Amino acid sequence: DRATKKMTARLVGSLDAATRVEARANTINAMAASLATWTIVVVALLMALAELDIDLAPLLAGAGVAGIAIGFGAQNLVRDVLAGFFVLVEDQYGVGDIIDAGPASGTVERISLRSTQLRDLAGTVWHIPNGTIQRVGNKSQNWARAVVEVVVAHTADIRRARSLMTAAAAEMSASEE
Repeated sequence: DRATKKMTARLVGSLDAATRVEARANTINAMAASLATWTIVVVALLMALAELDIDLAPLLAGAGVAGIAIGFGAQNLVRDVLAGFFVLVEDQYGVGDIIDAGPASGTVERISLRSTQLRDLAGTVWHIPNGTIQRVGNKSQNWARAVVEVVVAHTADIRRARSLMTAAAAEMSASEE
């Protein structure tokens, strides 16, 4: 019976891991599809302009200069996107995980390439740019703990209280739910 419970726990853990892998794959797939779409649109636009006998050399040179200027101005955006990419690929945390990301901690509600959105216990939603996260503590990835606080009167029989708590814990452990 105990071996069956351990096997069930492992199976549930692996299903949870499989769900995480699937969610991560879907996110990366959506990101790759978006990148491919934008690449195809830009190439098609350039090909259409070339078919209209518009000289692309000055256009590309101007776009190059504009790209450099935008690149200097968008360093934070690039840093956020790269950090978000690695958060997703390395599965540092996922939606539903409880994380500590420095000044904000709570349950992750959404992850994008640009930012992570989490909700703390007070209900505040925090939007954290991925590039500014220097450390993350994942409090729930493939692990959980329940802390139960029991108030016992000073006059209560401590041995009886312990035996009742042990019996309740054994009953809960045997329950499927």
